[in-house]
Order: sequence, then C-alpha cells, then structure tokens
Amino acid sequence: MATVNLTNTATDTMVFPARDYVGPVGVITRKFSVAEALAQKGSAIAASDVFNLIPLPHGSIFLGGSAFVETVSTSGSLDATLDIGWSGAADFIVDGVSVFSSGFCAIGTNGHIGPFITGGVRFDSGSADYIDVKIATLSGTLSDGVVRVSVVLADVGAGNTANTSNV
Repeated sequence: MATVNLTNTATDTMVFPARDYVGPVGVITRKFSVAEALAQKGSAIAASDVFNLIPLPHGSIFLGGSAFVETVSTSGSLDATLDIGWSGAADFIVDGVSVFSSGFCAIGTNGHIGPFITGGVRFDSGSADYIDVKIATLSGTLSDGVVRVSVVLADVGAGNTANTSNV
C-alpha cells in the first residue's frame, strides 16, 4: 500500500483564502486520473493505495460531496473499485465504485453524499487532512479512467482571517 499526494502543490493549500466575511463556503472539484496517479506513484497501482486529492483545512466543515465517473476504464478484464473519503472514514463519500461504469457514484456506507448532511463533519483535530481516493479492490493492472470528485466545505476555523468588525 502506498499513499501518493495528487494535490496541486502550486495552488492547493491547507488554509482558506482571506475573506471579508465570516464563514466562506466553497465547492472544490478535482479529477482523479488513473494515468496521472500511475505516473505520480511511479509503479503499478495496487489494492489499498491511497491518493490524496483535495486538502481539508484544519477548522473546516465538510457539508457534502459527490463523485462522477467521467472516463470509464478500458484496462481490460479486471476488477477495480474505489472508496472516496478521508483518513478514518475512507468510504464516507463513495463506497466501492466501479471504474467500469460511467455516471454518478452511489453513496458511501455512511450515506453522506451531497448536497448537505445534517451537522456536517468538522476537521479540527489539530491537523489538516485530505479527501482521498483509495483503491478498495483490484485484480489485474489498472491504467486509465477518470473520476471527478466535488466537495462542499465551510471555513469555521480560528485560521479564518475574516473581518469580523461588521458582524
């Protein structure tokens, strides 16, 4: 098992940008490309590999998410499924989606897929985390396919540099 960071280190950060108001909410969308993951890892993709996709800043609340298989894998006769979530909840958004079926993915085992979940999930454990794509099962060699992952996050952390003088 390997963990590979696929975030864009030039633009993705672990803090929300400064705002003129409290509580910015945003949608972040990234694509998980099997070909890119393969290139970044530098060796064959294996079951239990974890790919960091979207940073979850300390002090953020996860409000919802979804995943959509954009490009179906043509890797041949094999079985491959993905889980999408974060450390401690690897299949929170999606549980066991096949990379051989196009369209929106079924909800995860916790049933918390967009647009909003009651109460949200707060990331304030003292360290940031990532939305991850985990290779749940794999038999054969996976070489292609693209899954678009979107999450809705709210910044409620102490790191929020919002101007609160008008609140």
